[in-house]
Amino acid sequence: MTERLYFHDANELEFDARVIAVTPHARGHAIVLDRTAFYPEGGGQPADSGELGGGRVVDVQESDGAIVHVVEGRTPEVGARVVGRVDAGRRQDHREQHSGQHLLTRAFIRVAGANTLSFHLGADVATIDLDKAALSDRQFEAVEDEAARVIRDDRKVTAALYLDPSERPTDLRKIPIVDGAFRVITIDEYDVCACGGTHVDRTAEIGAIALVRHEKLPGDRLRVTFVCGGRARRDHRAKSRLVRDLVKTLSVGEADVLAAVAQRIARAADLDKARRELERELIPTRVDRLVADAEPLRAGRLLVTLVPASERDGLQDLARGCSQRKDLIAVLCSGGDKPQCAIACGGDHALSAAAVLKALLEPIGGRGGGSPRLAFGGFPAQVDAAVVAAAARAAILAALPA
Repeated sequence: MTERLYFHDANELEFDARVIAVTPHARGHAIVLDRTAFYPEGGGQPADSGELGGGRVVDVQESDGAIVHVVEGRTPEVGARVVGRVDAGRRQDHREQHSGQHLLTRAFIRVAGANTLSFHLGADVATIDLDKAALSDRQFEAVEDEAARVIRDDRKVTAALYLDPSERPTDLRKIPIVDGAFRVITIDEYDVCACGGTHVDRTAEIGAIALVRHEKLPGDRLRVTFVCGGRARRDHRAKSRLVRDLVKTLSVGEADVLAAVAQRIARAADLDKARRELERELIPTRVDRLVADAEPLRAGRLLVTLVPASERDGLQDLARGCSQRKDLIAVLCSGGDKPQCAIACGGDHALSAAAVLKALLEPIGGRGGGSPRLAFGGFPAQVDAAVVAAAARAAILAALPA
């Protein structure tokens, strides 16, 4: 068992310890100490990072009561005394977010009767999942206000370790499922919860809490994304810069930004609609130009062409135009991030566009369908559109009567 120094003092960032095990690891070596201030990943909170014995700690995990430090670089020997240094910035960030989560969880219970089902602390934001399908904007605002009040009160945050589950406090928010020792974090006269994570000493250290967004999840659950402390300040700055840039770009006041953006979106949609209508009117002319370079067949012509990715939106309209030419078989392919292929068989050709397309795309992981006269499909981005077009030409020529 590794003695966990962070259980008693989350401010202890430098410590000395004895190495009791060293084993090879894919990222260096896995080192077990008799004592550590490094927090291992768990409970929704990522692991600490830092330095240990001259090497770089890149991961920390718990295994059967031992804390395993994954270290890159210099590796100490078993029995050696080493000094460990926890990354202070990362530790403080995690303390702010995790303590903020406890505060928010209690605020959601008080304001909306919503219980927290899970917590995840990511690199940029943190999330909690609630057992509610939806909450109103007013409820979210009330939760933020409640959290701000408790931060402003500068309440004491304490950690206590209980060796016997029978000694657990009676006002625990959630009963821990443990057989042995467990740790409880208390926000003075506000929240009591079993938790093994690192926390601030007083609520004022959290600084601020901002609810960033929320989304409905399957099973009548709600995911709330939030930021605390330094993350909240950075989020505020980024959004303030965005608003300033929009004000400057649109030449409007802050209060008019939303209306100005909506107006420009509507104008762009109208222009896009007009462009698509003009492009449809030009389809016959485009088909005429393409047919001029088509390959002569015994009965009709074969057109195989690559449509630029920038014109991919008009590929289907172009294919429909080709299908109106009774003496034409056309293969239109477009590459890019979402490749497409269309086959059009005009007139009385015995060839089935849908059958050719299916035989062409299925072997390369593509999908498509349609009718004997007109078929559309897509294929993986790593497949060259020119190769698909050439394969379609070969398949069509092989299927046509000699």
